Amino acid sequence: MKAKIITKVNALITLLLGVLGFNSCDMSKKYGPPEVISLYGTPYTIIDVKGRVADETNKPLKNIRVELKDIRNKDYPMDEKYTDENGEYTLNRTQDFSTDSIDIVATDTAGVYESDSVRLTVDYDMSDANNHGGFYEGTGHVYQDFQLKKK
Repeated sequence: MKAKIITKVNALITLLLGVLGFNSCDMSKKYGPPEVISLYGTPYTIIDVKGRVADETNKPLKNIRVELKDIRNKDYPMDEKYTDENGEYTLNRTQDFSTDSIDIVATDTAGVYESDSVRLTVDYDMSDANNHGGFYEGTGHVYQDFQLKKK
């Protein structure tokens, strides 16, 4: 007798939770679509740095190492490239979370020219947001030239 009552009560509770629970989750009929979308992942940005390295007479310098560094972690470059025959370089980095400032360091590995560095503020452009996912926080475009002095 007691088991039959517990079984019937459990069935009634299951029925009520099923009917009330599922209807209460669908709020879009009453209030419209939700304004907040929950996503899983990490926000990311793209940093695009271009420039030219030349000597004091404006002659382009080839094979100068140019490093892009996040000021929060200076020990590891975010990207590193060498200049081409025109002294030009392009650094491109997709990274988790945006950074307000970056360091760019130009180093002559042959030791003829002194190293130079600059800290720049990055402004992010969201114009191409439709081409990226929901975590995209923009692309920072930076152009920086260097003029290295002989040692």
